[in-house]
Amino acid sequence: MDEDIVLELTKNEDIVRPFMRTHDDDNQMLYFPKEYINADGTTLSQDALGVFLDTFYHEVDALLQHFSKADAGPYRTQGIQQTTKAICVNLARVETVEISKALALVQKNVAELLNPSTSSQHLYGTSEVQDKDTQEAINVAVHCTLMEDLTSSVDQLVDSVKRLVRMYCRTFLTDFFLGSSIEIPHDHLEVVKVQDTFIVNIASAHRIPTAWRHRFDGYKIVCSLYHGTKRIIPDISTSLKSMTTGLCERIYWDEWLQFDRTFLCTLPRESRLCLMLCGVRTSATAGKAGAVTDKGERIGHAADKVEVTEGNKIILPLGAAAVQLFNEKGYLNQGPQLVPLLMGASSDPIMPSCKTLLPDAVLLQLSLPDFERTIFFPEPLNSPESPSRSFDDLTPSIRSLVQNVMEKESCATLDGEELEMLWTHRHYMRDHPHLLPRILQAAHSWDWATLSEIYSLLRCWKSLHPMQAFELLLPQFPDLRVRQFAADSLNKIPTDDLVDFLPQLIQGLKFESYHNSPLAKLLLEQACKSPRFAHQFFWLLKGVAGQDVTFKRRYELMFVALASVAGDALYQELHKQEELVKLVASLAEQVKDAKDKELTLRRGIVPVHDMLEDKGRLLLPYNPSMEVVGLDVKSCSYFTSNAFPLKLVFKNSNPKADAHYVIYKVTSCSIVFVRICGYELYFSNDPFPCVFLGIIELITESETLRKIQVFGGVTGSFKDRPIKEWLQKHNPTELEFKKAVENFTASCAGYCVATYVLGVGDRHNDNIMLKQSGHMFHIDFGKFLGDSQMFGNFKRDRVPFVLTSDMAYVINDGGKQGHRFQHFVDLCCQAFNILRRHADLFRSLFILMARSGIPGVTERAVQYVQTALLPGQSEAQATATFTRMIEESMKSVFTQFNFFLHNLAQMKFSSHQEGTLLSFVSKAYNMESDGKITSVELEGYQKRYTPDKHYIFILKVEREGQKVPTYVFRQFQEFVEFRDKLNEQFPLVTWPNFSTRSDCDASVVIGRSAVQPVAESRKGEIRNFLTYLWQKAPEISQCELVHTFFHPLLRDEQEAEKVNPDRPKLGMSANIATTPANQGIQGEIKMSIQFKKNALEIMISHVRGLPDVPQLPSPYVKTYLLPDPDKQTKRKTKVVKNTSHPTYNELIEYEFPEQELMFRMLQVSVWDQGRLMENNFLGAVYITLRELDLTSDNTAWHKLGRIQMTY
Repeated sequence: MDEDIVLELTKNEDIVRPFMRTHDDDNQMLYFPKEYINADGTTLSQDALGVFLDTFYHEVDALLQHFSKADAGPYRTQGIQQTTKAICVNLARVETVEISKALALVQKNVAELLNPSTSSQHLYGTSEVQDKDTQEAINVAVHCTLMEDLTSSVDQLVDSVKRLVRMYCRTFLTDFFLGSSIEIPHDHLEVVKVQDTFIVNIASAHRIPTAWRHRFDGYKIVCSLYHGTKRIIPDISTSLKSMTTGLCERIYWDEWLQFDRTFLCTLPRESRLCLMLCGVRTSATAGKAGAVTDKGERIGHAADKVEVTEGNKIILPLGAAAVQLFNEKGYLNQGPQLVPLLMGASSDPIMPSCKTLLPDAVLLQLSLPDFERTIFFPEPLNSPESPSRSFDDLTPSIRSLVQNVMEKESCATLDGEELEMLWTHRHYMRDHPHLLPRILQAAHSWDWATLSEIYSLLRCWKSLHPMQAFELLLPQFPDLRVRQFAADSLNKIPTDDLVDFLPQLIQGLKFESYHNSPLAKLLLEQACKSPRFAHQFFWLLKGVAGQDVTFKRRYELMFVALASVAGDALYQELHKQEELVKLVASLAEQVKDAKDKELTLRRGIVPVHDMLEDKGRLLLPYNPSMEVVGLDVKSCSYFTSNAFPLKLVFKNSNPKADAHYVIYKVTSCSIVFVRICGYELYFSNDPFPCVFLGIIELITESETLRKIQVFGGVTGSFKDRPIKEWLQKHNPTELEFKKAVENFTASCAGYCVATYVLGVGDRHNDNIMLKQSGHMFHIDFGKFLGDSQMFGNFKRDRVPFVLTSDMAYVINDGGKQGHRFQHFVDLCCQAFNILRRHADLFRSLFILMARSGIPGVTERAVQYVQTALLPGQSEAQATATFTRMIEESMKSVFTQFNFFLHNLAQMKFSSHQEGTLLSFVSKAYNMESDGKITSVELEGYQKRYTPDKHYIFILKVEREGQKVPTYVFRQFQEFVEFRDKLNEQFPLVTWPNFSTRSDCDASVVIGRSAVQPVAESRKGEIRNFLTYLWQKAPEISQCELVHTFFHPLLRDEQEAEKVNPDRPKLGMSANIATTPANQGIQGEIKMSIQFKKNALEIMISHVRGLPDVPQLPSPYVKTYLLPDPDKQTKRKTKVVKNTSHPTYNELIEYEFPEQELMFRMLQVSVWDQGRLMENNFLGAVYITLRELDLTSDNTAWHKLGRIQMTY
């Protein structure tokens, strides 16, 4: 924030590039760091599975061998049943339908073999006694037949067990796989030639929680087909089934579901099957709002919705999953699938299709049709490009409709007719590339036959602005070619700019259909180009992977890929940073829980210090450009807030540079949205760097607004001067203070807009901070997107944003509202309209972050931000609306009252002024910086009236080597503070005391110190004190404290401009009469004029430079379209009281045909509403409308002149 950058010239060959990939990195095979792949501890090992399979095969062999003899005796099937059960139980308690059927068939065949007579009668249909040879022949034939049946059923059981093992390996991602005995077919068939209706077999559900046994009467599976977020066909569901007990508990359906009129040949490539397990129960509370189950759980917790059917049946979503119909190579998935459900979720097309297993996940067995050949999605045909057409070729009516669509801030506001119009006339839109997402949204279908037209459109489309490409990463655009188009567009953003959008891009990986996606490749390519990008990518991935277990597998794969492309040097550096973060996190927990926190901190910080000493140089996790070499243990401490965050001070590797100050505190990434609000804009409000794991840069040379306001007392929140005086104190020169005010104005405008759009709440004066450079910034974004902090039953935040009178006092440089505040209003409105122009970008970024797990960032937040951006309003209307918000925030006293209450609550935490610095000087100065003081003379005193009556004493300071003396102006209380500080620093010296009351007549003095007799008395005391001071040794008279006191401040420069210190009789204050230089008409008015939507729009913005004598005017603006003898076109703005620089931002509209306006003249006049309702003319402007290009915006300042005509 406005820090001076020190550059050092060096040779190119001397630049150190420690993280470049080496030849060894390029030659190394892909590396899979196991520390980033958290294996499921419950997964069965290969050795354990081998034991179970060997036991199973042994029982199978024993069974077949036993019955291979014609005279086989009795046999019990418990052995093969128990070994089969052991396999099912240890393979996640999954008993497939095939295993159940095969095992039942084996038991049936064994029973028949044990009772051959019954089987003989059944096979040959006779019970007559045969001769011995015939009977033996029949028995042999029966035995052979039954053995064939037994062998077949045993083979089915073995095959079904093998299929279960293979499903288990695929689902649990084991490091082993059971080889298939079935030859993979090589016959390929295009899916467009398959005319079959899409069907799916819902077999069974496994690993059912025991708590469900008595909670639900039955269960069903609801199936949905989606492409992106669009439902392809209405849902279908299974019948209602209850839990059954076999080898394992399960829910058994074994039903084939058919999607009518949905053919495989018409399914889009990225189609996915969504499945939802629902529990059904009867309840007397069904149909009542807020119904609660007998377990005390609120109905609908899964998706905030409950389906109530006839008969008081409650249908509660219990879990859901999604299955991609085609894999990433375009092959149709076939055969049995074992799918883990995301528990507590309802059917959602955006949920992960990657199989992420959680310990409590229910497993759903389903089967997709097996065609015994490879079905693949063919490449679309290359459609010939349509002839180029211009937007101007459209008919005027269609062109007008399209322009209205283009002016809408967000595609979310488009209706079906508007989308259809865009699709129909898509070939005329090539000159408007930003319309591509809206046109693709309007596409009728995404099946194979339609893709050729869509892809042809992508090939001939003009380059899309990179910022608009984010919209194509939303889940409603799952097509691989479209997402590749988006990735190519984003690749045009410089890497150092793209890193700011890493949080959204990482979240965008969730919306990819496959692991190997264009977005994943883009991120890894950027990581190869830039160590900074790779560094941020690593830490953001680590934070997201730790928070979102549903996409665990995908993020683990990205970790592995990043570790492989980053190179060994960067990989080892990241390892060191991880070790540092773990140590600091452990220390923070210890300090938070300890009673003696200081002792715990001093002991616990030793391992952190030792680690840094051992590792040598280390990059800080939140910024890879900051290299540290150790820890300044003595400077480390903790803050006394609820979380007790740590303050750590790291030693800079550059001995000439300052140390790095860091806070360790668990934080969220809502800061990301504040950064995005300022993208491509400069509002001096760049948020502080941080990472997801709690490392935050500590902004030095800053203070909370509360501490600034309460410096002069607990009621400082109601005063106007504290912020300005604090900035003057820390910016002693005119140039520094001017720059600080500019920074304050810009940053205040930026945060007014950002906090309004993001709905940031809980804004008290400890959540707003100010740097000495003037930059204002907000902290603690715990309440945002409309989540207001409550004070009892009242909202704590009652205004759109925080803008108080003391802030306006700084912006105006004191006094009444002036041109500086008009500039502030313009900044706010310009920023707000810029954000509105990027409404689609905001919507896209919020949708990308909606599944991030950040509290409050949901799909509802998207709607909140869209509403805040005032959709449907023109820029002029939005400017007027935001100006009213500024006025509302300024007029509200509740904000200051809220600050005051917070001041009272925080009084016990207030700190005193420490060190030897004076309260009115922010820095220490010495003889080396300012020059040796040769003499100080008291020239006199003068009276001042602001902020209250007081006297200032004028001191003439001469320094060695300076021909021109400087003049400083000090109050008596500051001399008293100076004397007390000298006494503290030099206690052995007896310093003369200052009297608080003069020796003059008590009747004159009591209760009144701002009178001339008191000032005259104090003048003598000060002279005696200065004489005594300069008699001391240079160690005292030239010490740092003395030079600090006599250092010229900004107010000294301002006071020197007001008075002439060399003028005699300085003891008296003179009244200077002021006379306006020009008693005639003066001032200017800013307005914009444009013909838009069949109406003339006139935006009255500001008026400046109006005469302010004999008193401040209360101006308003009046307009006419001349000629107008009947005054039918009279329009007026509101009255702004007591200012010569009023701000209006009011929109005036005249619904006239454009041709008629060519014969009209616009009269704009400014009037002062007199105290007795007698209006005074202040000036007018006359504009001939035919001289303007009304199709474009005409914004300008116009000089006010005399009135010419009134008819």
